[in-house]
Amino acid sequence: MKVTRKIIKGFNELADEMIRLVNCSCLDKKNVLEFYMTMSKFGIPAAFHRVGFYLQTGVLDGISVNGKDIGRKEMFTDTSVPFFKKAYALGYSEAAYDLAFYYFKKSYGYKFYCHKPVPLNIQRRLKYWATKAMRHEHGIRRGQMCHFIGWYYYQFGNKNTAVAYWRRGARAGCIESCIELGICYGWGEGVSRNIKRSLYWFARSIILDRKVIGRVKREMRRMGIVYGDGFRRLCSAWER
Repeated sequence: MKVTRKIIKGFNELADEMIRLVNCSCLDKKNVLEFYMTMSKFGIPAAFHRVGFYLQTGVLDGISVNGKDIGRKEMFTDTSVPFFKKAYALGYSEAAYDLAFYYFKKSYGYKFYCHKPVPLNIQRRLKYWATKAMRHEHGIRRGQMCHFIGWYYYQFGNKNTAVAYWRRGARAGCIESCIELGICYGWGEGVSRNIKRSLYWFARSIILDRKVIGRVKREMRRMGIVYGDGFRRLCSAWER
């Protein structure tokens, strides 16, 4: 069967409706998984992507396949990876973004939750898929890929290249890149120490999302910068 855009569009609409029915308790999750698996046999790339995405986000929590439970608790294993890779191989470019996001979360978990060195293969896969995704993504999603690649270079001590990628990500609207630039300018990592530039990027991150104020305050406190009226005026001026 030849897979056309109309078929893929129809599949996506049906998939969304099925998830809505699951949320309303009108449909069993196992039926949804079986539907995706059946559609994947016809070579529909979106079917593979949907299975991978729902495995990562926990929508299919509680489902058992071959006697093994799958769902959110499997987020840091490779359960969803084969589905994303198959979707990308079939031309579903969005899968590269999800693979890069998955490997970033995994490397982040190793460093800040497990307090272990990030395995080299995880880092390389992160860079590989983020680079692939940058060819297809635009706007904020492209900015996130720049942030991921910057993270990769930062882990290997190449801070100049990391700052260059974070700058590209920040200009595309990535909040995390703005915060990282604020930290780099505040400590002089990869760039000359410049408190004004540090405040500029911190302010920009807050304008993009007010929820990061707590984190920005903590980073400024570590650098010995007082979060006072001057910084609030800077944020207000940036908004105008």
